[in-house]
Amino acid sequence: MSKSRHLKSIFVLLMVCLVASACKKNKPCEVEYINSYNLDTIYPSEYLAAYPGSWWEYDNGNRDECTAWKNESKQLSVVHSDGCNTIFRDYLIVPKVNNYYVYGDFTFTRNNSTNTTVLRQKVGAVGDSWKYTENFDEGHKTYRWSVDSLLDFKEVNGVIYEDVIFAFYSSSIYYDHNFGGPPPDETYFYYARNVGLIKYEHYANNGYGNPPDVEYGLENYYIAPH
Repeated sequence: MSKSRHLKSIFVLLMVCLVASACKKNKPCEVEYINSYNLDTIYPSEYLAAYPGSWWEYDNGNRDECTAWKNESKQLSVVHSDGCNTIFRDYLIVPKVNNYYVYGDFTFTRNNSTNTTVLRQKVGAVGDSWKYTENFDEGHKTYRWSVDSLLDFKEVNGVIYEDVIFAFYSSSIYYDHNFGGPPPDETYFYYARNVGLIKYEHYANNGYGNPPDVEYGLENYYIAPH
């Protein structure tokens, strides 16, 4: 074999290798699913009291109903450095209320577009809190939640409930161009032990001291045997 022919063969081989490498690199990632089937039963907090057969009716017409124990997965999506995605799914038995699930002190809903579940703490010990921030082009939005206090009692629609958790939630917007933003939205939740949510108050950009923009209270309820 002549030298030029030998070099030509090496060049062709290199091109084949490069094309194969590029094809492999550009090959779409397949989502990897890692499932855990512990199937543990996760009972609700005393302050959520979501047991199948239970229901809560409010004076604005809202009705929450716990329909059944469900085999549902709590999901976590992890994107690796190569752009490939792994979905961790932890299967649990949890109570279902309307379109969400109750997980101890938390609720969660499924986000099918991202293959994750959105987990939010709703009740807990005094001082429990969480916070997260979302950035957008002009600034950022901050969400805060905390268990502010434990009340001996709270009267709602003529009924006195004992051992009541007061939870505080707010969302605020900060604009970079003017170094601030409007007053935050504030929402107050009252949960009674062995009952659930008894009072909801929402204040849009004006805070406590003004009449709430949205308000409703528990009118009737039933907690199923458990």
